[in-house]
Amino acid sequence: MFHRQEDDLKLMQGLKARDESALNKCINQYHSYVFRIVANIIGKAFPQEDIEEVLMDVFLAIWNHADSIDIAVSLSLKPYIGTVARNKAKNKLRTSSKYNSTILLEDEIAIDTKDFTKDILNNELKDILLETLNELNKEERICFIHYYYYQKSIRLISEETGMNESTIKSKLSRGRVKLKELLERKGFNYEDLDS
Repeated sequence: MFHRQEDDLKLMQGLKARDESALNKCINQYHSYVFRIVANIIGKAFPQEDIEEVLMDVFLAIWNHADSIDIAVSLSLKPYIGTVARNKAKNKLRTSSKYNSTILLEDEIAIDTKDFTKDILNNELKDILLETLNELNKEERICFIHYYYYQKSIRLISEETGMNESTIKSKLSRGRVKLKELLERKGFNYEDLDS
């Protein structure tokens, strides 16, 4: 962990100093991470070429805005890169007719790039929650977001989605079990999420 922080510190210093070799190292080190984020957000709406295009846009933005990286506050480049990747992917997704309301959850809790170092643990938890929600099937995810995030009644969700109320209750119940298992596999205690 300490070694990774030292590596990231050198990368951040190199990017701020406009060292192209630092950009190349950044791409090599974080390519897979950025690809996963972008593919998870736009993979169902766009072909592989568009995912690659957004991926390159992410690293170009990191290079062009390297001055905004605050070395004094952040020990890691990963949250910053993750934020840029999510924002670029969501911007691309907005151009698609497949963009839908389930993405609004991410929009509501997206981290502002300028403030990415604030409350970093909370932001990391939000990211993990979003990634975990994306592992639920589409109907479970829709039920979860509408019930827990938008606080809609089961009856209203039924009217809006066409699912019957007992199906929604079942999906919420199964979704809670899945979410608990997925979060525990990622190292989070499900009971701590309300705190």
